[in-house]
Amino acid sequence: MEKVYFRKLLSQAWVASRVKKLPWIFASVVALAGLTGNHLNADFGEATSPEELFHIIVQKSPQEAWYIFLGLFIFFVISIVGKSNLIASLSFITYKNNLPNYPTTLRAIGSNFIRSFFLECIALLFLIATIAILSLPLLIASETNPGALPSLIIFSSLTFIPIALTIFLMKQFALFYLLLSPLGIRGSIETSGVLFSRFFSLNLLFIFFTFLVSVLFTFLVNLVILGITVLSKNIPLPFGEGVLPLIVSFVFFTWFALFEQALWLAFFQSIGGKYDQSKAVKEKENGLDAEVLPEVPPAQ
Repeated sequence: MEKVYFRKLLSQAWVASRVKKLPWIFASVVALAGLTGNHLNADFGEATSPEELFHIIVQKSPQEAWYIFLGLFIFFVISIVGKSNLIASLSFITYKNNLPNYPTTLRAIGSNFIRSFFLECIALLFLIATIAILSLPLLIASETNPGALPSLIIFSSLTFIPIALTIFLMKQFALFYLLLSPLGIRGSIETSGVLFSRFFSLNLLFIFFTFLVSVLFTFLVNLVILGITVLSKNIPLPFGEGVLPLIVSFVFFTWFALFEQALWLAFFQSIGGKYDQSKAVKEKENGLDAEVLPEVPPAQ
């Protein structure tokens, strides 16, 4: 197996974030959904324990809870529209050109969204099912043995984290196969499972690497926003103190949404492109060979 150099992936993602304008449009949609969703979740983010989170939820009236749920669902949909078409618009990273679903028409944009929406819902249902199963011992212990709750919470967390990472990784790869290959939802999930298991340790290492990149980016953006906020307080601005930091935040997060997705695609290409050209995917839905992955041309 060829080595994957993360420095090269960073370089590829950096170049990809500058060469075309179309990905910026969909990255801005992702950034808008993310920033607005974080604003709606501000109250829940203040909770430092499950008890505090439960207390915040109980305090919400049914009408407030409905509005929050509806708002989160709307921005969940908007985020999928942006992410799915961002992936399709970055298809050149995997040397896929002239895709029928390249997002230059409303039909292609809608098709990418619908396919990705079903896949995202499947991943979300698996995540909810996992949370529900792990919550059962906590609910039982809260009634019968409250003293066991701290240990059960730690155990549930340690169990949930690897499961959530697995769901996240398989969903990422399945999205790439779904949008960049002839496979349907079932075939994409099956093939992403093969890719995940074949490069298990490398996948975990890449997740850690992207986590460090995200932390570094967030730290630098916070420094920039802090500096702009201080300057805007000392220099009168015609549009108010909070507008400029908000605009700068939006631009930075738009670029990072594009860069991060390009980085994932570059990584996907580097491991998924190792393909035997003599064998083909026989069917769209279940064209899975134990030794072969669907065509993603090898990185140059």
